[in-house]
Amino acid sequence: MQSNDSLKELNAKLLTEITELRKENAEIPKLREKSLKFEAENGELKAINAEIPDLKRKISKFDAERGELKRRIVEALSMTEEKRTRRDAENAKLKARIEELEFEFRDRITKVKQKQTLNDNSSNNSSSNFNLVADQVPTATHHEKPLVDTSLLEDKETDAFLYEVHKKKVSNEIRQRNWEPKLKERNFKSKSPFQHIPKRKCLKISTRLLIHAIARHQKKRYVANWIQSARRGRVVDEALQHLALLYNKAFNAEDGANRANQEEILCWCSMRRISEVSSMGL
Repeated sequence: MQSNDSLKELNAKLLTEITELRKENAEIPKLREKSLKFEAENGELKAINAEIPDLKRKISKFDAERGELKRRIVEALSMTEEKRTRRDAENAKLKARIEELEFEFRDRITKVKQKQTLNDNSSNNSSSNFNLVADQVPTATHHEKPLVDTSLLEDKETDAFLYEVHKKKVSNEIRQRNWEPKLKERNFKSKSPFQHIPKRKCLKISTRLLIHAIARHQKKRYVANWIQSARRGRVVDEALQHLALLYNKAFNAEDGANRANQEEILCWCSMRRISEVSSMGL
């Protein structure tokens, strides 16, 4: 009996231990999960610890840059009153120089406009007869006071230009005179819509275009002489640049006007020629 009781007690103890062991075995997976989690956190901490030296270097670099910026700020703020005074004096000199250049430029532009006005007035007062214009143009050029002395080469170019213009004018007059007798020999009344066109309309327009061509040649020579004197140091660079810009604008405008005159001449002459041809065909 006594042995049976001891065996029962021993069996009960074993059952209790087995139950505890089962509980412990049931907790093992949870412990493993916790262990894995701790290992992951440990790995992250190790990675962060590895980045700490790099962060320290960056912080040191930022501190150095901040110190350099502070030094520059202190240096900028430490500018003395003498430096500020010298800077203000230099700015005042520059402003005075700019005002002087602007005044000189306006004076130059005024003179150029006056010269242009005189040239335009002389061109408008010229007669429609080209021979009279050809005689007056050299006289105006002779009395005109240029900015610099013209060379012999420029005079030769001007003479050659006037000779070509005169030759074209004479050729047009001869061609016109050759047509007039042929028209007078035929006594008929043309029904052409261009019958009332003046006979010397084309010649007058041609003469006007030649006058503009001569005036344009004189203006180009005047501007070329002015630029040549500027290159010798007589005019400031700013004024030269502004004059070049104004000359380009004037040249383009005048070129457009000349093209319009050429088209007008071509239209008048074409209408006259069509009228004459249709009249001769009758």
